[in-house]
Amino acid sequence: MILQQIQNGYLSQSHFKEITQLKQLEDEKPPAEIVRGRKELKVGIDLNSNKLNILTVVFSDFRQPVQFSCERLTKLFAQNKKYKQLPSTDKNYLYCFELFLLKEFKKLIDKDKLTTLVIGNLSNKPENNLLNTIGSIFTSELKKEFPKLKVITIAEFETSHLDFFGETPLEFGHRVDRRFYSNSGIVLDADVNAAYNILRRGCSDFNCSRKERLDLNNKIPRRIVFKK
Repeated sequence: MILQQIQNGYLSQSHFKEITQLKQLEDEKPPAEIVRGRKELKVGIDLNSNKLNILTVVFSDFRQPVQFSCERLTKLFAQNKKYKQLPSTDKNYLYCFELFLLKEFKKLIDKDKLTTLVIGNLSNKPENNLLNTIGSIFTSELKKEFPKLKVITIAEFETSHLDFFGETPLEFGHRVDRRFYSNSGIVLDADVNAAYNILRRGCSDFNCSRKERLDLNNKIPRRIVFKK
């Protein structure tokens, strides 16, 4: 995979050397502060209206990211309707999706470890109203299940273009369609990168070890599709 990235021009020789060095450090223990942070589970969520996913979920322990999709809702987003403008049939469908989302999300987490959820909030443009509503309903229902859960809502501005693996939170990487190319040589799903940036923006102490950084390279998110 690394050789293919070099041939395609996505990974420079210097980046290849860096990743080779990271492989040699595979057994390296993460810093003490990172180990302490792993005792708690924090989640970052990126909202999106494309047909591949509506929500992208990442975890502070760097388990496999998850993306939820629903073709019917994606078509509703394209109509730029506000939630209040939806007919009752579409509202009922949206409610069923929220129940499905909550049920599947609970399967993904360690209930006794989940402490913080950071979710992105899109701008107040009309086309984002329905998507923001989905995020708001989801977090409200989640709070009922986990009363002690800390929910943080932050602006999604530029999170899909900032490099999660950058030296600073303001370093930009290179996005091409659904792929994100980090300046460190790591390649991952663009929405996964955005979700990690959202998590870091809401939890300033969130970081990853070199081994975890290498493990994320080209990690494919698990897709969960709602087809009812």
